[in-house]
Amino acid sequence: MLPRSILRLCAALGVWAAAINGVHAQGNFFFITDHAGYTGSWGFYSTLADAQNGTNIKGSGAIPQLNLGVYITKDLYPPGGSAPNSSIITTNWYSSKNGTPGTGNTSNQSLGFFQIYNDPANPTTKNNAFWSQDLKSITVNETAQNVKGVAGKESRFSPLAGLGFADTQGEFLSYAFTATATGLNGVPVNGSIQDIGLDKTAKLNGFSGSLNAIFQNTVGLGNPSLDGFYAINLNFNNISSLDGTFTNFINPNEFASNTVIPEPASCLTFGMVFAASAGFGWRKSRQRRKDALQVA
Repeated sequence: MLPRSILRLCAALGVWAAAINGVHAQGNFFFITDHAGYTGSWGFYSTLADAQNGTNIKGSGAIPQLNLGVYITKDLYPPGGSAPNSSIITTNWYSSKNGTPGTGNTSNQSLGFFQIYNDPANPTTKNNAFWSQDLKSITVNETAQNVKGVAGKESRFSPLAGLGFADTQGEFLSYAFTATATGLNGVPVNGSIQDIGLDKTAKLNGFSGSLNAIFQNTVGLGNPSLDGFYAINLNFNNISSLDGTFTNFINPNEFASNTVIPEPASCLTFGMVFAASAGFGWRKSRQRRKDALQVA
């Protein structure tokens, strides 16, 4: 393991290298796609404390493979985009084959459906995004609390089939989201690294990550006994049922960040060179002191 001093120096060099390439370290970004997927599981609890601690579970279930849509921006916007900063993470139920939202889309159903509408992003939202050093992948991380949404943009989660809009509303009391898109080709654009030239209807070469959230259903799922707290765990992948025959892609493949993180291997190489140089300098200094004593 590299010494902390080397790791700190690597981090500083990453910021320095980004700066000299016209990419700054403020963390402004956008991360947008309609071409990923997820599976997962949920647990039902009567109290928030039980949901947080995973104790006294009242029910659980699996979430099948569904399509995912992501639109997250922070002080940087895609072509045609504008403020406010937004975080919308949702089941992609809307892309369709004939222009009517949801037609032919296998994710246009309630089992495993979720909708985080943190738009505009509330004050608890903390996020960042960064490119790999080779500019072939980008990672986004975000946490937030107390996301209710607003009329027409409600927070929702449906653990069961056959539930309607009125049954699945509530509040995401907390969530932690992370995702990495790979197989990209980032290029410098106006002070950031961007890949916005992807086929807007194509699946991504690679996509991974997770969402861990606690959702409070406040309308009872049509059954008061199911009014409570849901611990949701989703795993992302690049599997999507949407192909080139679909339209209504609200979130085209667009990625950008003005932060680039150095690879661990680069830090290791630098650390070895730094350690060797430091050792060489120390030996030279020691030899000079020895020679001075001999002369005296």
